[in-house]
Formats: sequence, C-alpha cells, structure tokens
Amino acid sequence: GGGGGAVITGTLEREFTAETSETWANGSTVSVEDSEWRVEVAGENATEFTLVEVLDRQAILGADDAAENETVTLEDGEYVAVTDENGDRTLVPVDEYFPAPEEQSYATGETLEYDGQTVTVDDVTADGAVLVWETTQTETVEVGQHSVVTFGGTDYVAHFQDTSTLQMSSDIEAYEAQVSEIDRFNQYNSGLSRILVLSVLSSIMLAGMAFIPSRY
Repeated sequence: GGGGGAVITGTLEREFTAETSETWANGSTVSVEDSEWRVEVAGENATEFTLVEVLDRQAILGADDAAENETVTLEDGEYVAVTDENGDRTLVPVDEYFPAPEEQSYATGETLEYDGQTVTVDDVTADGAVLVWETTQTETVEVGQHSVVTFGGTDYVAHFQDTSTLQMSSDIEAYEAQVSEIDRFNQYNSGLSRILVLSVLSSIMLAGMAFIPSRY
C-alpha cells in the first residue's frame, strides 16, 4: 500500500492592543500604591470620586506602647485607652487619636497609577467610577491545510505551499471555487490517463492477436 503525504500544520500569533476596564463601586475598598483606599462618590450627578485612605488602626495601636491594642466602644462613641507615664489611663476619641486619613480626588478624564500602569477615569456615576487602560494581548490560532480560521476578527482560508510558506485568503468562496476547479481538472486528467492506458493495452492485445498462429 502507498503511504500518505505529511500533514502540514502551523501556528499564527499576533500581538494587539485592547482596552481593559474596571469598575470601582461606591463604598468599596481598592488597593492603590500599596495602600488600601475607600471609594467615595458624593451626589447623584458627581463627576469625580475620592479615594479615602483606610488607616491600619491595628498597626498604629501596636506601635504605640502607651495605647491598648483594642479600641473601647461606649454609648457616646469609640475611644482609645492611653496610659501616661504616671500610670493614669485616659480615653481619647478615635478621631483625635488616629491621624486624619489622606484623600485623593479624581475627575473624569484624569489619570492615576494603578496596578503598575496608568489608568484613566472614563466615567463617574453615583454607583462608582469606571477606569480604563490599554493592555497588550496575544492571539494564537492553530492552522491546518485548507482550514478556515478567524484571525484578528476576519475569516481566512489557509493554504500551505510548502512547510515554510503559508498563504491566507479572506475570499473563501473564490478559494473554494478554485480548489474545486483544480479537483475537476485532476479528475479529468486522471480519466484521460486511464483511457490512454486502456487504449494502449487494447492496441497491444489486438496487435498480439494478429500474430497468433492459426490452428487451421
């Protein structure tokens, strides 16, 4: 039996720029520049949002030898218990004890650094803020001989001329029509070859029969 030809396949790869977006909901917490921030949007028709630093109260209390590690909650508010050098214990309101959190405001169209890239405030609503940025992505497609693949949003038909040359056409109908025409041509040639071989064999047989000696 005869062996089949080698099957040629290939891989297409392209890099492209895509826009990525992320929504920060009003009241949510986000991590920016290694710190935690609370997202605040004021009003229904706001065009900006504010990042309010989320203080690490536990770390601040732990670093203060004079303060107890837990706040004290009373009917009239929350306090930090501080013991002075004389051993006297005083309750200090948390708003007085802890530093005022840092605030950063951003309006639509402004930029900030987030997750290692520069992002743009695309939209602000009462529900939160939408940030956008561009990323580089890679698209990979496996290709087989005469296969139809979608690459970069367009359909192509693939044809390998050899193991190092790939032709791609977006005119799939014309390509398929051409392949059909080639197939018909090959079938026609194959038919002619069979007719020619049979004709030659017939001629040889007839010629041979002419030289068969007669028994009579």
